[in-house]
Amino acid sequence: MRRFVEKPDLATAQEYVRSGRFVWNSGMFVLRPSTLWAELERQQPELLRAFEPVRQNGARDPEIIAQAFDQAASISIDYAVMEGAAQVEVIPALFRWSDVGHWAALDEVSPTDAQGNVVRADAVLDEVKDSVVLSAGSQRVVALSGVEGLVVVDTPDALLVLPRARAQRVRDIVDHLRNAGRDELL
Repeated sequence: MRRFVEKPDLATAQEYVRSGRFVWNSGMFVLRPSTLWAELERQQPELLRAFEPVRQNGARDPEIIAQAFDQAASISIDYAVMEGAAQVEVIPALFRWSDVGHWAALDEVSPTDAQGNVVRADAVLDEVKDSVVLSAGSQRVVALSGVEGLVVVDTPDALLVLPRARAQRVRDIVDHLRNAGRDELL
């Protein structure tokens, strides 16, 4: 592999596809922990310092892992490691793949009901179409009636409701919560 380009703009991505000389990164990486640590030490020493307690404790204590993530910079492995990795091999493969980067994309990898809804919750739906309804640890029943194209995510400490068309804007909500000092919800 000559280079790794994370999220090229649309025109560049189209040129890459047209040329036939590029492969698409599915975001699946296989590497030894020692290789990851070495790359972090070389490229992201501050990030490595945040995760040093995890390395020392064998990644078995959920509290230590949570503390490391709280202290670490918010950066994807693609940017932090892969773009500058010293030794990378690419294995071309043909298989069905979807980048489920937001809640609304779940219908690409999950079964839908006859109305196009993805339901992973204790839910009552009445005349609901093309919606995603998820419960992550909440014991509440989610009830929807007469709506279309919504994303509803119910957790024990927060409820998210937004139009599917705005599902990728969750990052804006996260930023708003962070700016408001509501880190306990993140």
